[in-house]
Amino acid sequence: MKKFISALVLAVAAIATTFAQEATVVESREVNGGLDFRNIYNMGAKTTYSKWSFQAHGGLNCLSSVRSDGSGYFSCINLNPAAGLQAEFTFTHYWGLGLDYTWTNNNQENYDNNIHQITLFASLNASNWLAPYRSWEKLNVYTNFGIGAGITTWTDAYTMGKHPKHLEDDAQLTRPILYPGLNIEYNIDDNFAVGVYGEGRFCTSEPKNDQNTHSLHPTTNGGRIQPVAGVTVRYKLDGNRHIRNTNVQKQVDYALDLKEQLTMINKQNRRIDSLNAAFGSQLSTLKADNDAMKKQVKEQQDSIESLRSRNAAQAKTIYEMTEDESKMVKASLADLRFETGKAIIKKESYPALDNIVKLIEERREWNVMLSGYTDNSGDPGKNLMLSRDRAAAVKAYFVNKGIEAGRIQSAGYGDKDPIADNNTPTGRARNRRVELELYHRE
Repeated sequence: MKKFISALVLAVAAIATTFAQEATVVESREVNGGLDFRNIYNMGAKTTYSKWSFQAHGGLNCLSSVRSDGSGYFSCINLNPAAGLQAEFTFTHYWGLGLDYTWTNNNQENYDNNIHQITLFASLNASNWLAPYRSWEKLNVYTNFGIGAGITTWTDAYTMGKHPKHLEDDAQLTRPILYPGLNIEYNIDDNFAVGVYGEGRFCTSEPKNDQNTHSLHPTTNGGRIQPVAGVTVRYKLDGNRHIRNTNVQKQVDYALDLKEQLTMINKQNRRIDSLNAAFGSQLSTLKADNDAMKKQVKEQQDSIESLRSRNAAQAKTIYEMTEDESKMVKASLADLRFETGKAIIKKESYPALDNIVKLIEERREWNVMLSGYTDNSGDPGKNLMLSRDRAAAVKAYFVNKGIEAGRIQSAGYGDKDPIADNNTPTGRARNRRVELELYHRE
């Protein structure tokens, strides 16, 4: 019998391991291959649902005999108590495995009987097998099939004073047990369920009263059938997610709803991506516009500053140059040449600028205002900067020749105040110029 119990334990471990691996394979297949409604009850089996539940059961039983030679009889006169506990792991909406302990008591005319039974059972949800897409799920019918071992003890009637004779020893026997059962269960809420059950437990041998030895011992001549019926109370762990609280139709609806939600989420994600792309484009446009506005503001500020400098110079007493001085300055500035698009004075212009330096040195009571201009070709902002840089380049030349920097101011005005037509090459050349004015020093 020890070998039998050891084999039973090993069988439990092997079956649990096999079905755990099967659940993982099914789950992987569904994740990688999409929804498979043939296996929809397995979907999310390890992550979506809670699986463990525990049951207490109690009721009545009776003991009857069946002999292998056909002369057996069925006698179920005395009703006695039965009670037990079980733990079940429900793998899918269709089936689960569990371990059950049941105690039964049988008081007979000649002896009293107590059986302690430990069995491994498979529980099949007949409701989901027969009506998997039903709309109701509160009531479920389960069929159970179990196999295990029972430890039976007898106390004879003589010992208890029910008979004048006396047996010296009580008897104890361990023997295999198997049974089918039916359980009707109603889910009263997410965590608790109540029900009724009925079982037919079969023992492989029966005790025999040996009148010679005054003891009870087993015999292989037949067995016993033990009908058991009663009520159950089941507790489900994490009830709002327990697999026994749902049916296949609900799981299909859940899967379809999940698929619809995933479709909606993907649609929203695509919309968000589109909005992000549009927002990024608009942001880039706004940034470019902002940079352009900053540039324009800077140009306007520079232009205003140049106009202020010019107006400040004009507000002072302007030196009226003599006719010869005016001709000399105009001729010198007319010969002023810069490298194209740059503020670098060409060497050929140095002699003309030296004539102006000589005039400024002779008129030490006067200050100098240099004003740079360009034609209207190209970007106005760049033209404004170029006109300022060219006026500053002439100032730097004068300073290098010994004129005090404090006596000279320079400003640029871009393409403002043209003196010739910008539509002709000659006119544009005349508009690219630097003008000079003298005013009284303060």
